[in-house]
Amino acid sequence: MVMSMARAVARGGGARGMATRAAENNLHRGGLGGATAWANTHRATPVGGRTLDQRYTKGNNIAPRGQHIRAYAASEIPVNTVCRMMQCKVTDEAAAMKMDALLEKAEASMKKVKGYKGKTRMVCKTYWDYKSLFRFDSVDSLVAYMEGDVREKELIPMLEEAKQIAVDGDVHMQNFVIDDN
Repeated sequence: MVMSMARAVARGGGARGMATRAAENNLHRGGLGGATAWANTHRATPVGGRTLDQRYTKGNNIAPRGQHIRAYAASEIPVNTVCRMMQCKVTDEAAAMKMDALLEKAEASMKKVKGYKGKTRMVCKTYWDYKSLFRFDSVDSLVAYMEGDVREKELIPMLEEAKQIAVDGDVHMQNFVIDDN
């Protein structure tokens, strides 16, 4: 723990940074994730009267405390299209096909989400890595999806099904900026 705290302080995050990294490590070990992996400075920034942490932990245990959607600050990387990625390992072709069927089911639900632009699926048939991306036309659309009923009532139960198919139940979720031309 001392070494972890020292690393957190060295990275400039202190105890807050350590808590964020601990939550992100939980996600990598198969914990269900809320939105993660964006700028680390806006945990206490009020948005809509609540902090970003409060928005993603309201009334459910889907986003462990400390995980949050991070805000995009002005930078040199343009932020136009964003995506939500799911990745896992599957055992074989049959498992990948089960994931494909689940992805098609999820696609039908995602079409209800304003700002949803489509999906992309990638499978490595050598290592059996499976990835899918849901693309959104803006950060606001992604945030609306993360707070919305479609995710809560339809996609989270499908994520549980995906965990049953994935090797060791390990499913990783992450948000990205994506060039979508």
